[in-house]
Amino acid sequence: MGRFGVLVLNVSTPIEDMSTKKEAMWNIVKSKFVFQKIESGEFVNEETIGVIKAWALEDMSTKWRQWKNELKSKYYVEAKTPEQIFEAVTDSRVDKNQFLAIAAHWLSTKSKDQSAINRENRLKSLEPHCAGTKSFSRIIHTMTEEAHGIPPSRADVYVRTRTRKGGNYANEKAAEVVERIKEIRLQNDDHSEEVSWTNDVFSKAAGPEKRGRIRCSGLKSTSSNRSGPSCSQPMQPNEEVQGLRSEIATLKTTLNGVLGVLRRQFPNETEDLLNTSARVVDEEVADAGSAPGISPHRNDRSSESTHQPSPINDDDDIQHNL
Repeated sequence: MGRFGVLVLNVSTPIEDMSTKKEAMWNIVKSKFVFQKIESGEFVNEETIGVIKAWALEDMSTKWRQWKNELKSKYYVEAKTPEQIFEAVTDSRVDKNQFLAIAAHWLSTKSKDQSAINRENRLKSLEPHCAGTKSFSRIIHTMTEEAHGIPPSRADVYVRTRTRKGGNYANEKAAEVVERIKEIRLQNDDHSEEVSWTNDVFSKAAGPEKRGRIRCSGLKSTSSNRSGPSCSQPMQPNEEVQGLRSEIATLKTTLNGVLGVLRRQFPNETEDLLNTSARVVDEEVADAGSAPGISPHRNDRSSESTHQPSPINDDDDIQHNL
């Protein structure tokens, strides 16, 4: 199901083969990018390369799992055979033999039992969201577009993802948090909201973060209890750094959105000021979306490209990580 051609994992890929396949995938990444320090332009050392590799493989694992879940949500019909299910597949990236294998897995008793267990566990969540398979990153992107470039606060994202289509909230707990959000905002006479995720409206309403998480942000967990190296360990020494980088990214996006609005409202009178402000935003504010001090550049040695399906956040029953 082929974003990496012959390197993709099948449902029954032996564990001993995964290491070889992961190395091959990492070699593809290395052939497309070089990594340099932003300040000096020097190439990063082997230790930093190891951190980047760990992040890249984890990211590919997530996208691979999301890709399978997206296919299942689109095409899976329990009453059909694998061949009948495949007849409805129109995506050219899907390899027929691999799809038939995973469809057979979905239809197996073992897979159905695991799906039932997963659904039951999700129902036990104190604050389940109503976002379905759409990732929080995509939801935040949509909300930012709807607000003409102004990114939503975590409180806005929480309300959006805990409100059903009919207007009801996911459960009583979610309703309580939403009401607290409304009360806190009413108390702020200037209707302002803290940029810091450690003291914003959402944290005041829902409580502090746990286990290094940053809820309703679209960011991955920074918990240190994950096995193996991660970007959050050597490069981001603590949660405060992660929070600061998130704030910088939010501020940069917000400023760019405001500049866009001002350009539309005052196309002539403020051009010099706007151009100066834009340069400050683009050049002087660090990009919090990349690793500190690391600048990945396209490697001109390769002209190949890969296709990535849009990210889907829920994992129904397949747990085959890269």
